[in-house]
Amino acid sequence: MKRVFFLLIIMTILWAQEEPARLRVTLQDGSVIVGRFVSETAEVLIMESTYGGQITIPLTDIVKRETITGAEVTAAPAWPPDRNYSRYLWSPTAFALRAKHGYCNDACLFLPSFAWGITDNFSVLGGITLIPGVRIGDQLLQLAGKLTLIERDRLAVAAGIQYFGMSIGDEFDVGFGFVFGTATIGDHNSHYSGSIGYGFARAGADGESASTWMDRPLLTLSGIRRISKNLSIITENWLIPEVEISDSPLSLGIRFIGDRLSVNLAGIFLLSMFQEGLVIPFPWIDFSFHLGR
Repeated sequence: MKRVFFLLIIMTILWAQEEPARLRVTLQDGSVIVGRFVSETAEVLIMESTYGGQITIPLTDIVKRETITGAEVTAAPAWPPDRNYSRYLWSPTAFALRAKHGYCNDACLFLPSFAWGITDNFSVLGGITLIPGVRIGDQLLQLAGKLTLIERDRLAVAAGIQYFGMSIGDEFDVGFGFVFGTATIGDHNSHYSGSIGYGFARAGADGESASTWMDRPLLTLSGIRRISKNLSIITENWLIPEVEISDSPLSLGIRFIGDRLSVNLAGIFLLSMFQEGLVIPFPWIDFSFHLGR
């Protein structure tokens, strides 16, 4: 009897021991890991995932960690990362496209492009329109580069340049673009950006060219909000110098998020369109397929 009593005491003590904390950890790439706390050092966090097996996570990769209840562990979604975190519809975020990561993008079917991270804070992009009936030499060429200067906690700051050029016939060519600075607040799932840029244009004929710069900067205000495992709300808005706000291009849409494929589906509109009774926005669709580790 004493042995049974002693055994019950031991079982009660073991049962009463505090259960390891259950965590939801959000990483820099937007992925979410849910599991039990195992241990932590000055450099890594070790968890036992809900799918079994231990995971070692560098602390520098962690954006956010939360202690959650058992019910939340069962219901917690295993969200795929939004790998399209480096851009909105067209304008970039300040987040860096990491080294040996990239994507192929096709905007509105006729403007494919390819971006690649050269280092962990510098990336390049190139593209060309594929308009039927237009020879390759007369298609619109796109080139861009972005350098992320700061990326820590929930703040990123970047600078870059975008350029577009094309030939008209054999003797005339034009180009335009802008240099910009961008600040982004948030994480890879939900973030908001403001950009300021100065536009420039050039034209050349018979071996001579001339260029001009805008007197006033253009502004963009963009944002994306993750609302479910595979869906985000996205907006990108341009404020152009010497153009009334009612005639500045605004947008609102949704982003479908897959493992490596993401799709933006949005409408671009002007406030003046509604004043004139036009309620159908210009449709925008683009696809991004992501490459790398």
